[in-house]
Order: sequence, then C-alpha cells, then structure tokens
Amino acid sequence: TAENEANTRAEELQDKVSTLREAAAKMEDDLQLADAEASLAARECESLRADIERTDRLHEEELAVRDGDLADRDEAITTLETGLAGSKTAENEANARAEEL
Repeated sequence: TAENEANTRAEELQDKVSTLREAAAKMEDDLQLADAEASLAARECESLRADIERTDRLHEEELAVRDGDLADRDEAITTLETGLAGSKTAENEANARAEEL
C-alpha cells in the first residue's frame, strides 16, 4: 500500500539522516583532532625556532670569544716580535762595541 511505501521511505530517509549525522559528528571530531595537531605543530615550530635562535646566539658568542682570543694572540706575537727586534738591535750594538774594543 501507499502508506507502507511511505513509511518505508520515511525509515530509509531517517536512516540516511542518522548516517549523515554520524558522519558529521565524525568529521567534527576529526576536525578538532586536526586542529589540536596543528596547534601542537605550531608550538613545536616555535620551540624549534627558539632553539635555532639560542644556538645562533651561542655560536655568535663563541665566534666573538675566538675573535678576542685571536686578537690577544696577535698582540702577543707583535709584542714578541718587537722584543726580538730590540734584542737583535742590542746584540748588534754589543757586537759593534766589542769589535771596536
């Protein structure tokens, strides 16, 4: 009968509505999960950026220390060279005087 067909059709439509609601609920859950994962990834990205910046600062500080060490070494070498030149001059003067005597 038409009434039975209408009831059957109504049940089919109700089942489809239920299926669509379940799918929508699952999509909402998936969306919330994806949002949480995106938020976690963003925090991890910020943490990695902070690590990179900290490492960069440490390398810059290390380079500055090495530059300072190199400058100190260069100054010490210059001082030694100056002292050596003075010693050579004094030695040459002493040799010249010894020859005069």
